[in-house]
Amino acid sequence: MSFILNIRLIRNKVRRFQLHFLLLLLLFNIPAILVSQVTIDPPSATIFPGVPVTLTAEYGMLAEPVNSSQPGNDWVEGPYLIGFDFYFFGNRYTDFYVGANGFVSFSSSDRTANARDAFTIPSHPNDNLKPRICIFGSFCDLDPTGSGSPHIYYRKIGSSPNCKLVIIWCQTPMSWCQSEMVTFQIVLYETSNIIETNIRQKPECLQSNNNKATIGLQDAYQSLAISPTGRNASSWTVLSGSSEAYRFLPIDRTANNYTYVSFSSPMEPIIPKDKIEYLWYENSSSDPFNKDPLVPMVVVAPQVTTDYRVETTICSEKLAPENVRVTVVDPAPNAFIPNSSVIENRTFRITGLPVESITEYKLEIYNRWGQQVFYTDNIMDSWDGSTNNNGIDLCPSDVYVWVIYYLDNGTNVTNKGTVTLIR
Repeated sequence: MSFILNIRLIRNKVRRFQLHFLLLLLLFNIPAILVSQVTIDPPSATIFPGVPVTLTAEYGMLAEPVNSSQPGNDWVEGPYLIGFDFYFFGNRYTDFYVGANGFVSFSSSDRTANARDAFTIPSHPNDNLKPRICIFGSFCDLDPTGSGSPHIYYRKIGSSPNCKLVIIWCQTPMSWCQSEMVTFQIVLYETSNIIETNIRQKPECLQSNNNKATIGLQDAYQSLAISPTGRNASSWTVLSGSSEAYRFLPIDRTANNYTYVSFSSPMEPIIPKDKIEYLWYENSSSDPFNKDPLVPMVVVAPQVTTDYRVETTICSEKLAPENVRVTVVDPAPNAFIPNSSVIENRTFRITGLPVESITEYKLEIYNRWGQQVFYTDNIMDSWDGSTNNNGIDLCPSDVYVWVIYYLDNGTNVTNKGTVTLIR
């Protein structure tokens, strides 16, 4: 069910029909939600036994931190560029301000810096201690300057006319319950002027204004507002692993009327620095093998085909795991016939190596008595079955041992195997 903020009584049935029709248009023209997911580069790999390959997990885009040099933890910082024209309660804005306690404002008024306890909206126009022209994401007494700061980040994503501005409070400590963390996003949409609040975690903190918090919108005159049922200076919680999100829809660009609907969506993929962790696992193991979860890449060198998966946590929220298979193949044929009618079978050569990353390559071949019968430092060379390819000293049919040495992007690699010479 959606609720319409009615500033004036709408008595005309035609007007009501127009409002609902506009709402349907807005709902069906919302830009596609960008699904948060991790990708692995490369998505698959084929290597020789023991050849190293680097797997990199990629998620989102690095966001800008909001820092403050102001005393205390009830500050407001800005202005920051929205990156597009945004209409809020009928007025156009190009800048925004960030309130430490969970709101975005389009006003630089100093009075907003003193606001810490959730209050009922709309607040009284003469109350100079309440912020105005605001979007309340999860407004309560927070401490974004606490341990692990910064905790607030922002970034514009997408391309015009469908850009989005995303502001995130990531694992932000609650002022009166420092061990409890709040995570939520506020998202502004270009063109449609839609606003989203996406709460991923809001624990209970009775010491902070009896756990009261506010979600909603308030205009410049503190006389118009909209808030979801039960979220207007009320006591509520969102447990870790769940979510609560609302989409606020303007009836039109210049109107003061909004509606809201509940929705469900992952967080928008912006990355707060040092607030994202990657755990890598091999096959079905439950023990991660990487030592530093803040580093998104690992180097693996399996001897047999192996499946790897990465489990990613951002702002305490676990994302769906992603998987990659590294296929291991034999690095060389196991037999060749110098007089074969098939040209490809007349010589022995190491094939399939990633030539572009190989340096200091060496190939050595030995007979059963340990005598070297062939050597090359050219990765493109092949053995024709004679001693050092002289074409005169033909080696007899037998099993020979080959060994390769090389540097792969600076990593020393050694590998060996056998090949049967058939005459």
